[in-house]
Amino acid sequence: MLLKVYKSEEVTGFFRKKTIASYWAPAYLKCPECGAEKLIFDPRKHGWDGEMGEDCSITEQGQLTSFSDTPGKVYVCCTFQGAENYEELVSEGVKNPQDYFDTFSLWFGQSPECVFEYECA
Repeated sequence: MLLKVYKSEEVTGFFRKKTIASYWAPAYLKCPECGAEKLIFDPRKHGWDGEMGEDCSITEQGQLTSFSDTPGKVYVCCTFQGAENYEELVSEGVKNPQDYFDTFSLWFGQSPECVFEYECA
């Protein structure tokens, strides 16, 4: 799979200029064979804040671009904190408590590199 994310660049330094790239959600998977794209993460829709319709983190900074020209493996990590919050969701009848994660990180490549991390709650 190819990974498409938003990329912004900042030039730092006074004498020795250095360009620092930052990557932002939303993130999309793209099939290199057929070109089909699928949204895999957008903090406005996913995680605790996204599910609750609350304010979310910064998104869509810079230009939408491929993270790498080479297809690779995509890894995600979601964390859940405060078990009492999830017990409350279940008792309220929420059918998808697994979608209310607190953090999300996205990794890509054969030797996985962290693309970005978001706090979602």
